[in-house]
Amino acid sequence: MSDTEEEVPPSIKPRIQLPPLQVPRRRMSSSWTENLEPPPDVKSSPAVKSPEAKPGSSKAFFSRSTSEVKPYSDDEVFASPKIIQREEVSYNYVRAEPWETFVDEIRGSDYVQLDIFLGIVCIEQHPLCGDEGKIAVRLRTLYDEQLQRINEMTDTLVNIENLPVGGNPSALREHVDLLYRDIRIASEGLQREYAELENCRDRQGYNLTALKYTIDEEDESDSLLGKLTTDNPVTPFAALPQVERNRIDSVKKKSIQVVLHFNDIFVCKTKSVPLDGFQYKFEQLYNLEIVSEPKTITATVIEKTGTTKKTLAKLNHRLPSCTC
Repeated sequence: MSDTEEEVPPSIKPRIQLPPLQVPRRRMSSSWTENLEPPPDVKSSPAVKSPEAKPGSSKAFFSRSTSEVKPYSDDEVFASPKIIQREEVSYNYVRAEPWETFVDEIRGSDYVQLDIFLGIVCIEQHPLCGDEGKIAVRLRTLYDEQLQRINEMTDTLVNIENLPVGGNPSALREHVDLLYRDIRIASEGLQREYAELENCRDRQGYNLTALKYTIDEEDESDSLLGKLTTDNPVTPFAALPQVERNRIDSVKKKSIQVVLHFNDIFVCKTKSVPLDGFQYKFEQLYNLEIVSEPKTITATVIEKTGTTKKTLAKLNHRLPSCTC
């Protein structure tokens, strides 16, 4: 040792303090893993209880080396489904596949879309439907049919105006003349039906429906189709006869539902709607993907009273023409 070096006394030597020993943690995949308990040198209680304590589990499955556990790579997620099978495992794990792939496989390419439109359900004959209710249902039905005729005539007139130069509008004009004749006849039928509704109200001495049909005789277009409103005064429930009140209470307990069958196979059903009014507008379109020839399309109207069901009507719809 040279003269210039000075020896550091042992009492003042620098000390380096190391951090406490920590057990390294491993990241596990979300699938079944082994070695869920901490190493034996760690004196803490396990955070996750090993599934080997459950009956029916294989201890050999949880005693494998930790080197087998690895997370999935991005390329493996969208790979074809693979079944993992091991002799010591009592169940198989099937890796999930995208939903679009599954739908494309089961759908195939040979199918035809069939659209079924459910419009209005009208019940004119029912044990709980009174005279005024029957006339009111017919009045609504006639009004809707008249509205369709007028719209069809309007569209036909527009088509005549939009014909190219040199076009022959004679067939369209003949169709308009037939529609106008039917509209005039139906207009008179609407007025007679509403007059019958007024006579029924006078005979029974009370009003159960709020329908009111008004026309303007001075306006020719308005006389073809008047206004159907619901502002007619209705007799209060307490002022009705006891028999009528019992009938109304019975109607409130009932609802209707339409069930659709294709080739005698159940397809779908509507929600249950109140029977009150004996007319309901569903206005729903159902899209079916069919792979077999349509033979029967059936709509069944079911009446529900609590848990009791009764078939009111079964309608066979005409088969659509093939345009393939």
